[in-house]
Parts: sequence; C-alpha cells; structure tokens
Amino acid sequence: MPETRPTPKSTLGERIFDGFSWPEGRIPPALAGQPTPLKAGIIEDVKALLPKEEHEAVQSSVARWTRNMPYLYAMLEPDSWRVDLDGNPVEEVADKHRDHAKGLLEYKQVSKARKQRREVLAALDAIDRIFKEPSRENLAAAKKGSAEIRRILTGK
Repeated sequence: MPETRPTPKSTLGERIFDGFSWPEGRIPPALAGQPTPLKAGIIEDVKALLPKEEHEAVQSSVARWTRNMPYLYAMLEPDSWRVDLDGNPVEEVADKHRDHAKGLLEYKQVSKARKQRREVLAALDAIDRIFKEPSRENLAAAKKGSAEIRRILTGK
C-alpha cells in the first residue's frame, strides 16, 4: 500500500493571496505566511508587483489580511515590528496602532458574542416550539437548535 502523506495546510497568506499574478509565481514573504504587521504604504509596493487589473482585488485582499484576528494579535505583540514585502523589519509598531488593533479586536469579540446570543435565542425558540406545537418540522428545528447551542458552547 503506498504511503500517503498529509498535504500541508496552507497558510492564511496563501489562502488570501494565492490567486494573483505574482512575479515568478511567488507570493512576497511578508504576505505568504502567518500575519505580521506590514509597513505603512505597503499597498503601493504590492500594486507595483501586479498588473493594473488586479489592483482593486489585491487592495481588498490586503484589507482583509490587515483586519483579520491573527494580524490584529500580531500588532499587539510586545516589541513587534512592521515589515516590508520581503519580511525585513522597517519600524516598530506605534502605540497608537496597537491601541487601534486592540479596539478592533474588542469590537470583533463583542460582535461575535452578540451574534452567538442571537443564535442561542433562536435555537431556544425552536426548542420551545416543539413543546407548544409538536410536529416533525419543529422536532427537526429543535434538534438543529440543540446542535447549534452545543457548537457555540464548545467552540466546534
């Protein structure tokens, strides 16, 4: 039986930036791996590497990259530095940018908690309906609601 090796899991950078026409087919090191704080004005450096028709899409991808939780946590690391596209340190992350990242993380966490609360309440409503109006549809909705509550509480 041939040996099967698990395929390595792609990095966040590969998932976000893989579809672009990078020189030599390689995503720049600062964007290829896990999020690292990027230097101010990096979008212009990125655009200089790509054809004009990809500029809008890559700008959206960089925005998604810099607003995701791992990037924001990287901004909060003590003594973290911003890097250029090659991954070379350029400048230390300023305190005001750390504070901004912290605020965005807190906002995301509050938004997630509110969404989960709405999901739990909707699931509980579905469970309540099975007792008020027993039916196959309400039983299916109650089972789905129960599974949803379990998913939220276990984080799976």
